[in-house]
Amino acid sequence: MPAQLKKYTLALTGNPNCGKSVIFNSLTGLHQHVANYPGVTIEQQSGKAKYKGYDLNLIDLPGTYGLTSYTDDETVTRDFLLKNRPDAVINIINATAFERSLYLTLQLLELGIPLLIVLNQSKTAREQGITIDTARLSALLSVPVVSAEATDGKGLDEIIPATVRLIADRAPAERTPYFSPPVYQQLDRIVQKLAGIPALPGGFPPLWLAIKLLEGDRSLAGQLPADLQKHLDESSRELSCTLGQKCGSLIAQDRYAYINGIIKKTYSVVEQGISRTEKIDRIVLHRYLGLPIFFLLMWLMFQLIFSLGAWPTAWLQSAVAALSGGIRSVFPDTLLRAFLTDGLLGGISSVAIFIPQIALVFIALSLLEDSGYMARAAFLMDEWMHRLGLHGRSFVPMILGFGCNVPAIMATRTLTTRREKILTCLIVPFMSCSARLPVYILLTSVFFPLRMQGTILFILYVLGILSAIMMARILGKYIAKKNTSDFILELPDYRTPSFKTVLTFVWIRVKHYILRAGKVIVAASVIVWAATTFPLSASSSGNLASTWAGKLGMLMEPLLRPMGFDWRIAIALMVGFYAKELVISTLGTLYLTGAATADLTTALSSAMTPRVAFALMIFVLLYTPCLATVTVIKQEIGKRWMTVSIILSLIWAYTASLIVATAGLLLGFR
Repeated sequence: MPAQLKKYTLALTGNPNCGKSVIFNSLTGLHQHVANYPGVTIEQQSGKAKYKGYDLNLIDLPGTYGLTSYTDDETVTRDFLLKNRPDAVINIINATAFERSLYLTLQLLELGIPLLIVLNQSKTAREQGITIDTARLSALLSVPVVSAEATDGKGLDEIIPATVRLIADRAPAERTPYFSPPVYQQLDRIVQKLAGIPALPGGFPPLWLAIKLLEGDRSLAGQLPADLQKHLDESSRELSCTLGQKCGSLIAQDRYAYINGIIKKTYSVVEQGISRTEKIDRIVLHRYLGLPIFFLLMWLMFQLIFSLGAWPTAWLQSAVAALSGGIRSVFPDTLLRAFLTDGLLGGISSVAIFIPQIALVFIALSLLEDSGYMARAAFLMDEWMHRLGLHGRSFVPMILGFGCNVPAIMATRTLTTRREKILTCLIVPFMSCSARLPVYILLTSVFFPLRMQGTILFILYVLGILSAIMMARILGKYIAKKNTSDFILELPDYRTPSFKTVLTFVWIRVKHYILRAGKVIVAASVIVWAATTFPLSASSSGNLASTWAGKLGMLMEPLLRPMGFDWRIAIALMVGFYAKELVISTLGTLYLTGAATADLTTALSSAMTPRVAFALMIFVLLYTPCLATVTVIKQEIGKRWMTVSIILSLIWAYTASLIVATAGLLLGFR
């Protein structure tokens, strides 16, 4: 019988955008989303690794600058460290932001958990003229230090062995005290008082709890007995009166004084002149040129998507047509053949043929993220977001919404006020997620010439952003302002996107899209086909409006007729509430069932006009988000705001598409 492996839990922590998730992926073999801007990890992730006789459970915690729970993601990090007490903490430090990173390091040391420092981006730091004496740093903090470069894997193989050795050597390290005598005196008094409590709140370490209480962490103070809270207030007043500052400021001041001492002994920098990042930022962050450049990049991205994606899409269309023809030649004209060609193949192929364009969108987004430009986009939008009572940080979840609204809604946990979170959750669904993209690509390809297709897609994405801004403006008037927060966003250095990172990101997203779409589309295609086939007396005579689906759609058609939508579009929109991919697959099933052609583009071009197609794209852009997004909105901000989101998006989608359809008619468009 083999010996049982020793099990250890290791927590990875660090500031936002320090490379923590890249290292986590390398150590575990997983593929968590990574990007060159802060706020990507918004909940803890776990992975496994084995090393010699050890079974390791690695936890990737959200990035944080401290252990005071100002935001939901900071709370996740702090609660895990305190309540789960991992065997060791791996603290990832960005070598190019050394001083700022050490503030979290000191707070981690105060927890008393074995700590390993990984000095990431060491190569980048050297290129910037930065030198860090890791041996001296290790001696000063009494912790092991490993130098690494996460993007190319250098030094990563040293992390696990060093951590295991750290756990094996459980002797408490001797550390130089860095709090001033008056602060230490009050901390000691609080620790003595805490010793009289049989069970401290959450099992917190006494010294750490004393520090947080003296800092003014009211969420922790509320868990203490009334007499201890009174003693705490007295200690705080006494210390403030003695030194003339608030206790929280005094503690932070002592920490930074100690950090400055470490910097003087371990850190040196040779000035390199104006860096590449500064040169680029002078252009892309220019007061007048910044936003035009951002929108120009978006427009170019969409133009390339159609230009480069047209060829593989045409090949896939030919393959689908050949497959459909093969099925028709092999099977007799029966219900089974109709199911295979009109139901199953029609629904699946209508989404599958647009995978090339979807992959190109993910490639473009990954390049913008990994290069560091996305953080600049948030910075550029700060002034406009501020006018809405939001901040540029709210634009980060909006950017994530271009991929999928679900993680984008979850990313609002990084926001510091309840008001910001509610507003951002309500406007994120107006961002065009990848599931809506097949609808745009199909209708744009059918009804608009190639030279206009990228522009049409650009207009839709911009309209989504403008709709979000408008809704934030309106809703902001009805959500009371309480606390406000300043916008502080780290602008990472520009870097050449990693081919491996981009390829992994695109593969994961496309695979997820195919698997998710495949599961729901097969089931939905069967259901929609059956609903448009039965009763057989109606479908066999070509009267689809009398089928089950037709009768349901006809009930909705009068409401949608002003935009030019027929009952088939009504059914597709209803099915699309479950998943937006189903809009296009449902249209494929409905328009191909009983049609003389197996080509969806031909069937659509004879059934609607460019004016109606554009109005439909706007409706799909703006109407109720998918079921998964609605569920997450309920989890994050409650049922009441979920209902507001559903009603608001329906009203705005109807209004906007009606305006476009009517304006097009008045201008002479069919």
